[in-house]
Amino acid sequence: MKCNRGFSVSIISISKPRIFLLCLFVWIFEAGVGVVHAQSTESTSFEGISSREFLIGTAPLSAAFSGGSSGTRGVRAYYRSGSFAWHIEPQSSALVQFTTPASQIDFWFRDTTSGGPLVIRIIDIEGTVISEATGTQVFENLVVTRSEDQTLIDRIEFENPGSRDSVVDDFQFTAEVPAVDPADIPEPAFGPIAATIGTGSVVASLVEVARGLNAPVVTINSPVDTNTLYIADQDGVISALNQETGRISTFLDVSGSLVSLGALGPVSFDERGLLGFTFHPDYASNGLVYTYTSEPVSTVPDFTTQPTGTTANHQSVISEWRVTNAADPATAVNITTRRELLRLDQPQFNHNGGALLFDRTSLLLIALGDGGGQDDADGGDFLGSPIVGHGDGNAANTSNPYGSILRIDPFGNNSANGQYGIPTDNPFFGIDGVVSEIYAYGFRNPYRMSFDPVTDELWVADVGQNFIEEINLVVAGGNYGWNEKEGSFFLQANGDEASTVTSVNPGVSPDLIDPVAEYDRDEGAAIIGGFVYRGSQIPALEGRYVFGDYGGIDGTGSRLFYLNVNNVVMEFAMEDDTLQNMSMSGIGIDNEGELYILGNSTGTPFGETGRVLRLSSSTTVIEQVNIDSSDDDSDSGSGSGGGSIGIALLSFLFMSGIRSRRRCSYLYARCD
Repeated sequence: MKCNRGFSVSIISISKPRIFLLCLFVWIFEAGVGVVHAQSTESTSFEGISSREFLIGTAPLSAAFSGGSSGTRGVRAYYRSGSFAWHIEPQSSALVQFTTPASQIDFWFRDTTSGGPLVIRIIDIEGTVISEATGTQVFENLVVTRSEDQTLIDRIEFENPGSRDSVVDDFQFTAEVPAVDPADIPEPAFGPIAATIGTGSVVASLVEVARGLNAPVVTINSPVDTNTLYIADQDGVISALNQETGRISTFLDVSGSLVSLGALGPVSFDERGLLGFTFHPDYASNGLVYTYTSEPVSTVPDFTTQPTGTTANHQSVISEWRVTNAADPATAVNITTRRELLRLDQPQFNHNGGALLFDRTSLLLIALGDGGGQDDADGGDFLGSPIVGHGDGNAANTSNPYGSILRIDPFGNNSANGQYGIPTDNPFFGIDGVVSEIYAYGFRNPYRMSFDPVTDELWVADVGQNFIEEINLVVAGGNYGWNEKEGSFFLQANGDEASTVTSVNPGVSPDLIDPVAEYDRDEGAAIIGGFVYRGSQIPALEGRYVFGDYGGIDGTGSRLFYLNVNNVVMEFAMEDDTLQNMSMSGIGIDNEGELYILGNSTGTPFGETGRVLRLSSSTTVIEQVNIDSSDDDSDSGSGSGGGSIGIALLSFLFMSGIRSRRRCSYLYARCD
């Protein structure tokens, strides 16, 4: 978008990174010179910027930030908007230097703890301190404006004598720079993909099915029951929702086995927890279910890349459980039946993958991330510590299982630990020095994957680093590029600084498989993989892959997409703004092929704002029903209704399992 002469104010808004360019052209002629100048303003809320040194704007209208660190710590109080800020670390100083002296500055700042306030000094082009401010534990706004007869602002100095970070957010400055013809001003492009995502022709609505959850990551039916939805929450509870009665009960609670959540501090963002859950295809006869959990380091793992003398952040554990009466949906998992199949060290808290999926031959596929950190390489700084456990890259190295899709037989025993089998038709079976469990590799964080039940194609959504979110069609033995590529672009790692990407091949093998679709961080934050739609409610979606974007750590901004017939990313035309007020944590599916959007309003695995929303072609009528809990052995409360048609106002309190939780369900009418 261009700032055109004759417009008094033109605002350009870029979603990710959330950088706003405000062009306020005031055309003046300098006396006796006749040089046209433009007074312009640059601003940022630091979204998507993870770096210690960076520029805002483009010279001559730019500001250089140094000494601090832009990024996210996961604590919402640290951010005035979005989920990133510029952090001035304890016992350190930082600087903002303007390329062209500024006539006005406007930003917000705060301390994160008491014990030595942040000191801010505004210094003009003559080296004089023209304004000072000190921080408190609430956000305060500092605005300094210089008139035509006053000296302009050269730099801002920050000094943090405290014991915790101080933060700056929503930073804006104005300066006068030589004007150019507006026709020559290029379109701003903060991501490498020039095209923007358009709105498609599919109109959809969301019908609430359940609420009062934590952070739902999986929603499925069992192979023997289409009436009960099983909902797995990231905090470790799997609930069974009877869609006819609205009764919700605990199917399995593994919360006591999980690592303590909140990777960035209390009640903060985390990528660990209960990440995967699925039923065995022969559940009707064997009653088996499987989980992927993040657990404390407690025993020798089956796989590790930890250097001697270091300790993993946590361990990823694949477990098998048994239900004694699978034919009865009211039967919970017998917690004494747990059998551990596989345990892996995880170097950092992030990039765990987490999806579990059975193929048509009843073999279990497991999605593993690269082990976390950044760049999938040792040595860089990650949350204040040097990255270990990656070498030059786990995902491209088939001597370890990280950054891969594994394929195992839960009933076999030819693995090193004897707890599962390795199929002999796996692409790397029996090759010395290669992990035989690997089905495909070269992934960063393949959080979700699914099979198309018609074509049997395997779809894997891989979360990107700084630029590209990607969708892959996966084949046996394929290398999908990470950490040499991010999407179809080539990665340029930069040590402690943020990586970049380029379209110029630096000598990477042409055998790496590119995604079938991708989008950049201008459009979102992290891809949430979904399913090829084979339901009946939205005929226009038949055969189209449906997926979403997480949105923001602040619990807002999620988006829902699909691929058109040419695999071009299109956004749904939604009937309301529900998605804008939640962070998407997963997409579910039932036995009829209908889809469910999962998320909450915190963006973290804390609280009870989690919801399950059914995707519908149009607004669905909700019916209130009476709840009969007489056959429920758990302590429960029930609501009642008069059977009228309308928005369900039923709210039920259910207390069951190891813990108690307030959970509500909403009943939806089928639109057959």
